[in-house]
Amino acid sequence: MKLYLYIFFGFLLSPSFLFSQNIDTILIANNKFDSIIHGDANSFDFLFYKHKDDVLMNNLGVYNSSFYFPIASGVYNENFFNCKKRIRLSKLSGTKPFSNVSYINASRKEQLFSIRHQQQFGSAFDFGFYLNKTSSPGGYVNQGINTSEFDAFLSFMNKTNTYRFNLNFEYTRFKQQENGGISNKSEFEENLLISPLSATLNIQNSRVQKTNFNYSFNQSLDIYKINDNKFYTLLNSKYSSSERMFYDKDPLALIYSDVFLDTLSTIDSISSNSFDNEFGIGLRNKKHYLVVLASHSFNTYFQSFGLDTSYMNSFVGGAYQLKDSVFVLDFKVKYGVQGYRKGDFYNELQFSFMPTKHVKYSFYGSYFLSEPDLKTVNYTSNHFEWRNY
Repeated sequence: MKLYLYIFFGFLLSPSFLFSQNIDTILIANNKFDSIIHGDANSFDFLFYKHKDDVLMNNLGVYNSSFYFPIASGVYNENFFNCKKRIRLSKLSGTKPFSNVSYINASRKEQLFSIRHQQQFGSAFDFGFYLNKTSSPGGYVNQGINTSEFDAFLSFMNKTNTYRFNLNFEYTRFKQQENGGISNKSEFEENLLISPLSATLNIQNSRVQKTNFNYSFNQSLDIYKINDNKFYTLLNSKYSSSERMFYDKDPLALIYSDVFLDTLSTIDSISSNSFDNEFGIGLRNKKHYLVVLASHSFNTYFQSFGLDTSYMNSFVGGAYQLKDSVFVLDFKVKYGVQGYRKGDFYNELQFSFMPTKHVKYSFYGSYFLSEPDLKTVNYTSNHFEWRNY
């Protein structure tokens, strides 16, 4: 059995766009907000459910107590599943397909079902998909989690290996049934040893749903060759969409800053969309990879109670790779020429070292040099407060 050892070093990504705040629900009387900084480097999740004492909104229990228990997603978190679906087979022999089906039934509410399939069509096409559905109950009343994931890809390479493309689609849906925290902290602590699960909740039933879509189409074309050196062009396009929706069954609950009188349930949502294009001209051989890049991205945020904003970025830069039989070094740098990140530098470094076939060390780091001013509108809804400082 092969054992791979990964060591990751992370640089702090610079916060870049928005402040998000949420009402304290463990103590009803405490309506103070706790600010968290949102960075625009794939940290959309951090906008939601951040608590004053680092407690998620839907926890039942007192932070740091022996009965503190995270929501179901804290047990079966998204990273647990995402790390598995990235596994793809390479160097398949012939055109025979490979399929794997798994089903685990631990209880009526605790199940896992997955399908993985991959096959080649001749020597030009490689196709595969991965489907995963998981359900799990939470540790307390009215808690549960359901995840659905689908990942499909199609790769093509012509006979002369001068043109290549990769088409990829990813879908993730994250449903969570939850409660709104305990109504009385003192009462809960008095009954910890007797019946901690019988504590009164602020909301008896509510639901959160997060949905992510990612589409990408990457192409490269060799245009000229001198000995072992190849000049080529590349074009990468990607569209991403992320939305989080809250379905609350008790609009009169005291955790809300706004009360809805026209319905028995409330819906609050926020979404983010981005469209990115990257074009490059480069030179590559067996040991070196050098490319000059130009990229553009357009991003939008929308929330029905007052947030409707967008921004764009344009970068120029380059990337370099050096590799041999035991290590790979990648370096990428970009400079903002227009938009929100104008005048900013982005740097990225990756290093992999494999001294033996069974051990691999990896290093990754990235950062923005400066932090632009915040440019958002102010608004407040049941679950978020945004302030333009």
